[in-house]
Amino acid sequence: MDLTKTKFRWSSINYLGIDESMDDFTQKHIRIYNRIVGISLLTFLSFLPLSGVIESVIYLLILLSTALALCLCLWLSSLTYFIPSKILFFFTLTTSIALITMHLGINSKVHLSFILIGTLPLLYLKRKLHAFYTCMYCIVAFFLVQFEYFEFYPVEVDSWKLFMLYNCIVIGLVVVGFFYNAIFKMIAEERVEELMGINSQISIQNQHILENIALAREIQSNLLPDQKSFNSIFPNALVFYKSKELVGGDFYWIESVGNVKYCAVIDSTGHGVPGAFVSIIGHQALNRCINNLGLKEPQEIMNKLHELVYQVMRKEDSNILDGMDMSLLMLDEKNKRLALCGAHNSALLLRNKEFELAGFEPQYEGAEKKMFKIQAQSQSVGSEYLKESFVQVDIPVKKGDIIYMYTDGYVDQFGGEFQKKLLHKPFKMMLLKNQHLDMLEQQNQIVDFYESWKGDVMQVDDVCVVGIKL
Repeated sequence: MDLTKTKFRWSSINYLGIDESMDDFTQKHIRIYNRIVGISLLTFLSFLPLSGVIESVIYLLILLSTALALCLCLWLSSLTYFIPSKILFFFTLTTSIALITMHLGINSKVHLSFILIGTLPLLYLKRKLHAFYTCMYCIVAFFLVQFEYFEFYPVEVDSWKLFMLYNCIVIGLVVVGFFYNAIFKMIAEERVEELMGINSQISIQNQHILENIALAREIQSNLLPDQKSFNSIFPNALVFYKSKELVGGDFYWIESVGNVKYCAVIDSTGHGVPGAFVSIIGHQALNRCINNLGLKEPQEIMNKLHELVYQVMRKEDSNILDGMDMSLLMLDEKNKRLALCGAHNSALLLRNKEFELAGFEPQYEGAEKKMFKIQAQSQSVGSEYLKESFVQVDIPVKKGDIIYMYTDGYVDQFGGEFQKKLLHKPFKMMLLKNQHLDMLEQQNQIVDFYESWKGDVMQVDDVCVVGIKL
């Protein structure tokens, strides 16, 4: 016997009526239905030898008629007439079992097959309501045959023949169970194969995405000033930058024009890839304001920056409502002048206790310095809801002044013993506590404090902190 050919023929039955244009769900249901019909056909054919034991031509005719009807079901499936095929299949089985039971009698227990037949619609009918109706039909047929004692050309079956019949039925049920197990195994294998294929495609796509994001991270890293570039403009400074994902929406920017130095800390809309795109827009717009348009004052730069970002992000039907929150610093070393302008992101000034800051009250005091909050305006750059023009704060520089600019990712981080937000006060007290350290040591303290607070908790946002000692 050629097992390869047998397997091929069985596989051909499984795929009767299947078209490649059908969706996977429909194809799976058709394959299940075809397998059930094929196994039912084999089961009834295997019962043919019993007609010799029982010595009944009627029994033989019922089996042959059933087998012919099941072949007709497969033929209808091949023509894609699936609904007529399923209706014919179900009524063929129920009618056949009912006739055999009425022919051989209740003692043959053939009517117990109604229980098995009643479960089949659950496998091959898409609509659960239809499956429920067919199951109910089998239950009604079972009780009618069980209690009404209908007869159809009854035949006398002695105890020996009944014993043979029981054994054949048991063997038949074992065979049917084996084939049903094979069906479910094939379904499971197909499903596993399908899922492995999907998983393979997802893995490949994920790898491509990660490679592209890694390239984007490299591009974004090239836009951020390295430590050497930063120190060439601000020799006494610290930077703590940590994106939530491979790329981030937070970034810092520096520039120098003559004796005037600029530094900005920006929190773009979102994080990850969307935030990274917005950060590139902001970075290029800042360069344009300084290098192409020749703007000098922070308020001029931020007002123009708002126009440029708004033009890019506020296209028709755009769903982007937010913009960029930022702090922008200008340091004129020649004239000892500091100017700050903020959009939602306020800056902090640490000043020696002997000096005051006109128009500001200290927020906190440490051993040597006082902390002043340079309040930002409650609006975002590039936002749909800009209320007023940005206005800068001019501050005379004093010896020992330290400016801190930061995004909200640091103070919004969850952690600590009770898994709550850090908030601003602990962050500010930490800065005051460490103000006597040099900037590199302060940077290490800022990093350690954040990591200690966060612990094993997932990072919630991009983090960027810049400190500059004037």
